[in-house]
Amino acid sequence: MRYNMVVFSLVLMVAAAFFASATTTASSPHPELRSALSTKGHEEDGEGVGERSRQRRTWPCCDRCGGCTKSTPPQCQCQDTVRSCHPSCRHCVRSPLSVSPPLYQCMDRIPNYCRRRCTPEPLLAQ
Repeated sequence: MRYNMVVFSLVLMVAAAFFASATTTASSPHPELRSALSTKGHEEDGEGVGERSRQRRTWPCCDRCGGCTKSTPPQCQCQDTVRSCHPSCRHCVRSPLSVSPPLYQCMDRIPNYCRRRCTPEPLLAQ
């Protein structure tokens, strides 16, 4: 019985260490995770300071909303996959489902993330 508790404790410690390292990638050791390509308004594509500040104000946007907390305002995670994450994204991960070109997803939970769409909603045909 004691042996099972020790093994269980070790498994929990390894899982906690893995989770902590996976969620603290604000200064990612993989610079290739932040590509210079642009897609869908998730990131900046201008060179000027005015353009950068405008892009930072317009972010975040999301077309496919993921899980949200029940807090007020809700903190949501977006499920959009894009060619590069927005520069303000702290936890950008490469999608395991993409091959070429690689696609990325911002894993941050942001208040009201899903309030604004990145692309206009399609018009319904009548």
